[in-house]
Amino acid sequence: MSMVIRNTARLLAIALMLCLTAIAIPAQTKSWQIDKDRLSDARKDSREAAKVLNEIMSKPDKAIPKELLEQAEAVAVFPGVLKAAFIFGGRGGDGVVSRRTRTGWSAPAFFKMGGGSFGAQIGASKTDYVLLFMNEGALKGLLEDKFEIGGEAGVSAGPIGRAASVSSNVTLDAAILSYSRSKGAFIGAALKGVVINPDNDLNEAIYGMKARDLLTGKEQVLMQKVPQAVLAFPETLTRYSKREAAHATMVRFPVTSANVFQGRIVREVRHELLTLPYYDVFDWLEFEVRSDSTVILRGQVVSPPDTKGRAEARVKNIEGVRQVINEIEVLPVSPNDDRLRRALYRAIFNQNSPLFRYSLGVVPSIHIVVKNARATLEGIVESEADKNLAYIRARGVSGLFAVENNLRVQGRDELY
Repeated sequence: MSMVIRNTARLLAIALMLCLTAIAIPAQTKSWQIDKDRLSDARKDSREAAKVLNEIMSKPDKAIPKELLEQAEAVAVFPGVLKAAFIFGGRGGDGVVSRRTRTGWSAPAFFKMGGGSFGAQIGASKTDYVLLFMNEGALKGLLEDKFEIGGEAGVSAGPIGRAASVSSNVTLDAAILSYSRSKGAFIGAALKGVVINPDNDLNEAIYGMKARDLLTGKEQVLMQKVPQAVLAFPETLTRYSKREAAHATMVRFPVTSANVFQGRIVREVRHELLTLPYYDVFDWLEFEVRSDSTVILRGQVVSPPDTKGRAEARVKNIEGVRQVINEIEVLPVSPNDDRLRRALYRAIFNQNSPLFRYSLGVVPSIHIVVKNARATLEGIVESEADKNLAYIRARGVSGLFAVENNLRVQGRDELY
């Protein structure tokens, strides 16, 4: 009898293990197959949203105050929303939303904007809309299947320009700040009656999940698994917000002890350089602010475009800067160096490599400088292992005369 009981217990245990395994395996291996036919739609939406944000923020006197972007829990951009009317009116367009996470901005979720009206109207126009969701309550409403702007969530026309007050009661009370741009003019716009719905057909085609899951973090999508094609929007948000992911801003600008009293200038110079158009992985910039408020610019850049001239022009416009000494070197044009740059990029930032995450920001934290077939790695990494791995991968590129590893480990060096 005891043998029968033991055998029965053993069989029950095996059956239980098989059941648990059957339950556990799907959770561990869950993945998605990107719909390549829809990827072009997602790329277009993300890039157009990034373009709108870049154009708006490129004119500080008429831009969204950066203080508001830094406070926002999520940002939505709907480019080119078509508004057409003949007695009955309506609007419609596609857009993207990214929310703030502990490590930066999330992968973009795809949404649709719609709405209707009735009255004496005729004509058609295209308008860009930007929405800042200032608290968790507003974001929660957005994640419903149908969210109407101006319904339960308070909405206000957002202030514009660097001199705009962001401490008014209207701003503090508003759950959503809205902006619009039509025919070149960018203004705060009090939107009402506009409905926003998640485009879950597109979200599931790209991520294998709906917008709610993507933005609430219940099923986190690792940024290194997000298609590079759709990263333009969160990367652009990173450029204009200070609370971005650490790896997206680890660009070392040396500051001497004499610069303690020049803190504001240091911060503004750093910001202007980080937000330079076309400043990318193959350029490297650093600066020093002297006690007399003279700024020295150093580094090496690929040209065209005129990154050297743009950097100097931006820094000269900063209030309090006495003069700018521009020591930035423009690297010579060389087809061989261009080939080596591409080869180094592929070697270091291969998608299967742990170093891939360093390439995700608008300004990557690892920079590759090539001059006369000699490579220098600049920037910041999170560990000695990453520093050594980057060096090993760079050394493996054929055709290089030498590789110099100037990468620094975050936490052991003063970044700013």
